[in-house]
Amino acid sequence: MDRCLQAALKYREWGWSSIAACNPKHLYVGHEHCRICKSPGKVPANLQWKYWQDNLPDVDEIKRQFDYYPGSNVCVVTGRVSGIIGVDIDGSLEDVKREFPWLELPRTITFRTHRGMRFIYEYRESGSQSKSYKTEKLGIDILSNGKQTIMPPSSHNLGSTYTWLSDCSSIAPFPNLEPPVNKNTPKSGVLSSTITEGERNERLFKAACGARRHGAEERDLLELVKSMNTRCKPPLDQNSLLSISRSAARYSPTW
Repeated sequence: MDRCLQAALKYREWGWSSIAACNPKHLYVGHEHCRICKSPGKVPANLQWKYWQDNLPDVDEIKRQFDYYPGSNVCVVTGRVSGIIGVDIDGSLEDVKREFPWLELPRTITFRTHRGMRFIYEYRESGSQSKSYKTEKLGIDILSNGKQTIMPPSSHNLGSTYTWLSDCSSIAPFPNLEPPVNKNTPKSGVLSSTITEGERNERLFKAACGARRHGAEERDLLELVKSMNTRCKPPLDQNSLLSISRSAARYSPTW
């Protein structure tokens, strides 16, 4: 049996909404998926996956998906439906903790991703919204309702494999990951610093793409780049902000 299908069935036994994710080389997914999806191996194979954000697939449905999309990765829908929240660490854990000193991650089941680590916690309603905290090279993504996480033993399109790290067999409760409120931590989660003229468009576009990857709509992207524009010296004009948010919104949400 295919290893990712086997894992998907095991995750379903654990009570999680596990579904097929697209092949990391975009094989067998069809022209339309290839046209829309900009993150091979990181997006549900069936782009119309909203149903599984509220409903658990049965064993036959999981097998059908992996039969229809051979060579698929496996993903689990996070949030209320599966009872879990993923915390994605982009970069080395040590560097991320130095950059975000308020970050405390209780021991729980954990696996390695291509660029860092992902921690799986027990879902709770309060304080568990999906959100991101970013610098230029490091980041924290909280994956809750409306999101999904690629799971082991999936493959990254650059060749690495998602691999379980811990021998921990239990899932810890989701911790409080709210940063202390101060003038350098705006609501967007993007750290405050001056953005100079030569880097304005690139910085704002990258931040908007990061937010889009996690499901932000165009109006949300516009609010994000407007917020960041207050740090631009000199600020961009309104037409430039609209162009950046529209360009980022063309990409398909992932994770």
